[in-house]
Amino acid sequence: MNSDILQLTENYVSAINSSDLRGVLAMSHETFTLTDAENFINGKRSWGQFLEGLFENQISFKAEDVLVKDRLSALHFTLKVNKESFKGVDLIEWNNNGQMLRLRAYVEKIT
Repeated sequence: MNSDILQLTENYVSAINSSDLRGVLAMSHETFTLTDAENFINGKRSWGQFLEGLFENQISFKAEDVLVKDRLSALHFTLKVNKESFKGVDLIEWNNNGQMLRLRAYVEKIT
């Protein structure tokens, strides 16, 4: 199972990096939630609207490390949005069908 979750996490990184809205939403459950310091997004539709706004920018999303335990992946990443750079960790909870249930993001701007 860990290798499946690792592959799903890598697919998520690839979809975000290529601004693949349909791809990200296909791996998101209807009741998906995202929580970070500035946002609480509840539901796949709201998640899609959030992503549409993000994907209007030029982005680069790179996995630095991925750790997997059971149905949870911890993704250490770097993100560039236009000219701003960020680093952070996404904690992603996956269901048995390979869909994201919850994403908790811890992000800080690199100055």
